[in-house]
Amino acid sequence: MASRDEDGPKACAGLLMSGVPIEAAEALCHENALRQVIVLSFDGSTTTVTTFGTGNTDSAIAAEAGNRIKRWLGWPEAMCRTESLKVARLYGRIAELEAQLEKTREG
Repeated sequence: MASRDEDGPKACAGLLMSGVPIEAAEALCHENALRQVIVLSFDGSTTTVTTFGTGNTDSAIAAEAGNRIKRWLGWPEAMCRTESLKVARLYGRIAELEAQLEKTREG
């Protein structure tokens, strides 16, 4: 899927979302037959990193590339741990299936 982070305390609280929309990164990816897109943008006051990958692996790689760019730029480490939304959903599904399996074993 995608990820996007911005610099500054408002971004940490999830209150400010500007920069390149994830949908634009996705469109750029599909229109140019790419597997990953990492966009670094600056509007004069805020730097934003937007990533998109076409599948689970490419999504995770793009998110990690975005994290490395943020580290290189000196962003706080807490903002350099963005996880791919696709991968986060997979982890959630794994947890659900493990819970169901545990119930099956118990019952």
